[in-house]
Amino acid sequence: MRNLSRNSAKICLLFSVWWVTLLSAWAQPEPTVLASKANGTAAGDRQVSGAFWEQSPLGGKTIRRPGSGSNFYWNNNRWHGYNHYSYQYNAAGFVIEELISPPCPMGGDDSTSANKRCSITPERVIYEYDQFNNRTGYTSYFVRYYFDGEYKWKWEIGYGKRILPTYTNGVLTQEISQRHEGQAWLDVEKNKYTYHSSGKLAEHVQYQFKDGAWVEISRTIREYAPDSNLPISMVVQERQTDAWVNKTRHSDLFWNAAALQTGQHKLDGRTIQEWRNGAWVNASRTATVYQANGSSTVTSDAWVNAAWQNSTRKVLLYDAEGKLTQDLLEVWANNRWSIISGEKITYVTNTDGDITERLIQRYDTNPESATAGTFQNAERWVYDNYHTITSSKEFLARQVEVYPNPVTSKFAIKTDQAAGATVRVLTLGGQPLLDTQLKITGQEFDLSHLPAGTYILQLQSKAGIRTQKIVKL
Repeated sequence: MRNLSRNSAKICLLFSVWWVTLLSAWAQPEPTVLASKANGTAAGDRQVSGAFWEQSPLGGKTIRRPGSGSNFYWNNNRWHGYNHYSYQYNAAGFVIEELISPPCPMGGDDSTSANKRCSITPERVIYEYDQFNNRTGYTSYFVRYYFDGEYKWKWEIGYGKRILPTYTNGVLTQEISQRHEGQAWLDVEKNKYTYHSSGKLAEHVQYQFKDGAWVEISRTIREYAPDSNLPISMVVQERQTDAWVNKTRHSDLFWNAAALQTGQHKLDGRTIQEWRNGAWVNASRTATVYQANGSSTVTSDAWVNAAWQNSTRKVLLYDAEGKLTQDLLEVWANNRWSIISGEKITYVTNTDGDITERLIQRYDTNPESATAGTFQNAERWVYDNYHTITSSKEFLARQVEVYPNPVTSKFAIKTDQAAGATVRVLTLGGQPLLDTQLKITGQEFDLSHLPAGTYILQLQSKAGIRTQKIVKL
């Protein structure tokens, strides 16, 4: 009976975590869905192996990246080699190629990465990005051997997923998701985004490709206060025959004031309701507490017997450099929070500040284990062959400073590549409000005539486009 209760709690928690994750995607006030998908979700359901640095793009700085890494797992009180990885990067510090090779059975202690790899790399992954360095997909290749007078091998596509985005004046209006099957890319899903004339995202419609045609599946409609660019509620509907039918509503959206001052959109809380028998009924709610270094605690409550009850809690801790150090999932049971899964991550750096090792310990939830309730060794990464990456001096993303941001009236742009650049300020819907030239570094631009809100700032040179948000107070 005890095990049944424990398993039931785990199932409820997993469902709640999935639900909160899904709701987070729905809650984006601007179409940043591509960016979130690109970093490993819909753009392939794949993360670059061992790439803890993926959330730290170059952004105009000189940075260090490992050329290779090795993964080990803990078993029988020792580390065992799993895979070796080699990485290639673009100018913004994102991985564009990943070569994966398994360890060769060489005997002895394989707790280090010293040459314990096979001579033929069995898998090669190519990652794709759009002009804004959002990851849009990947293609995985495997070695295929064949005989042509002699035995040879070549790379052959095994599988892949990608997103084909459409931007209008730097704003996402459509994305088509595809998967590779056989010898061709096949359409799977389409998302379309429409905007109010003010630039606010109005509607997001999701389609699936069935029997040679796009079929509407669901849509999300956002409601705004008259003086805000952030939604105060959202309604999710399902397509049934020839009509849209209410499914869920996200109300009481409270946006974190401190985050808004820096141009970020973070929710302090929300309430989720379900459409039942012609009326909205409470289902769940979340509340987020933000802490130092980007750490956060998200608490979810369930509506049970006409009252709110604790349900789950997600705790993420980051160090001063923004590295994840702890990830906990907890469930409320017997009037207390109990960990049902968790990780602790520690890092080792060399004298240059490069991360050479990353140790992952996982929380032991097995009640029959001698180490139950403690964190135990699980996974270890060793990184080497570090090299310096600096984006091209010609690209405007290097050495650009926009200040102040948020702005009350005027802002300035400081860059070492000023001459000839075009400066544009757009609404979130892509409507141009300012179009001029950047003639000198430190040049000021006046936004005092614009209402408060979030806008898009574009800097364009012959080398490319830099796009960022700017907040008018």
